[in-house]
Amino acid sequence: MKAYYENDNCTIYHGDCLEIMSDLEKVDIVVTSPPYNLNKRYSGGGKTAIADKMEKKYDQWYADDMPEPKYIEWQRKVLGELVPLCNGSVFYNHKLRYAWHGRNKHRTTSNCYHPWEIVKGFPVWCEIIWDRGAPDKPNFRYRLQHEYIYQINRPVVSRGQSGYGSAIWKISPDHTGHVCSFPIAIPLKCIEDCTDPGQVALDPFMGSGTTLVAAKQLGRIAIGIEKDESYCEMAAERLEATPQP
Repeated sequence: MKAYYENDNCTIYHGDCLEIMSDLEKVDIVVTSPPYNLNKRYSGGGKTAIADKMEKKYDQWYADDMPEPKYIEWQRKVLGELVPLCNGSVFYNHKLRYAWHGRNKHRTTSNCYHPWEIVKGFPVWCEIIWDRGAPDKPNFRYRLQHEYIYQINRPVVSRGQSGYGSAIWKISPDHTGHVCSFPIAIPLKCIEDCTDPGQVALDPFMGSGTTLVAAKQLGRIAIGIEKDESYCEMAAERLEATPQP
């Protein structure tokens, strides 16, 4: 299996994560945020400057519109490969998704999709609330400003009686290169809390490489998988610019 990029204990693979993970050796932690299946398209009811802007935005959005049952099946298959591959915890970031808006192509009776439907049946060690501190725009309901981070499997490193702190993480969003990237503070915390230097961190939905950058900063071995080559290149450039600890 040939790497797209390899340098300073950091490796990037370009391709489908399900195909590539089958050839990987065991890792010590996974920190990842998959595509959310947001079914993005704009239906603003008229040709205005805002409508034009939003239509262009959604036209550039990555493919993210699977029928929800198929999406859940895919994500559960990925987790089914990740959990036995990882010696420690799999940190899986996802969110509640409403499907009331006309832009949502696939509807459900509840008009709501919850990530618990994906992770249930796996050994969830902890449910973490990521308080983004940036609520959604008003939509005649209480506004969401949180996402979930499910810690599946217990960590390989024990912090003794001090524990790991609160399961509510107040971390501001920070987009780096990718339209849906998470802030580096999240993988930094996961990796520092639950692994030791020299252990291996994996992100099978690497995007712009934030998890790998965090792993390199902390002196861990970093592995990323991404099917979009442009993001592989972006992540490689970020890793080149990240100094060793």
